[in-house]
Amino acid sequence: MTPIETNDSKGSMSIEQTCREHGAPPFSTLVLHGGPGAAGSAHGLARDVHQLLDGSGGVLEPYSRALSLDEQLSGLSLLIKEHCRGPVPLVGHSFGAMLGLVLTAREPQRVSRLILVGSGVFEDRYAELIMQTRLSRLSPSEQEEARLLLKRIAEAGATDLDLSRFGCLMSLADGFDLIEGTDSPTHCDLAVFQAVWPEMAALRTSGKLLGLASQVQCPVLAVHGLYDSHPIKGVCEPLSRTVKDFRCTGLEKCGHEPWRERMARDRFLAILRQELAPA
Repeated sequence: MTPIETNDSKGSMSIEQTCREHGAPPFSTLVLHGGPGAAGSAHGLARDVHQLLDGSGGVLEPYSRALSLDEQLSGLSLLIKEHCRGPVPLVGHSFGAMLGLVLTAREPQRVSRLILVGSGVFEDRYAELIMQTRLSRLSPSEQEEARLLLKRIAEAGATDLDLSRFGCLMSLADGFDLIEGTDSPTHCDLAVFQAVWPEMAALRTSGKLLGLASQVQCPVLAVHGLYDSHPIKGVCEPLSRTVKDFRCTGLEKCGHEPWRERMARDRFLAILRQELAPA
């Protein structure tokens, strides 16, 4: 396992790092990025979580770059075991929310509570209109570019830059009123995306993802923007049927990344502060 390295004062990211530290050990909270293959994209969220903790513990922001779901889960489990003080609150964004739920189900001793931020949906029927919604929010030229990139990403010869540009367009479509300059330095890894997302999608299609959700023992909170192209109903309806201790909060005038949203940021941070406050 590569040693943990501390980010520099500018918040830059080395792609050799296993994770970014926010604060000093022992670490008390994990924040998982989306993607898969979008290491660093949760930097702003992790920084905010650390500030909310106000000295009560450091935060780890892992970079999940393994080329299989099992390897990513094993890496996160080892990270918690080696660098955290007991089971931790886990905050996951987008794909990271889904990944966090699977980890919590498989290894309940590692996670004390789970917060899903802008999670991906948990049943295929809710996923069918996501891309249509996104494209409808883009200009005609952006729509054409997004369709070309989506096609290219599925083919041989695509690059990390293709995935990065596609991610920028999707972030634009997913945002309600984003605060300028709040995007995070992200290393997009197409190989990770192409290897890991089909595994998660297969879990969802088979129903095994919801089966894992039914095994989660700790409290789970979903915080979801009502403007998010991933419909809140696709997160809260399935999980309310399967997770024993589940709550869902919708945020008005808020898209996929609540910590970046001008109209919802303060309410979002207040919710996180309350949820992460030491018992």
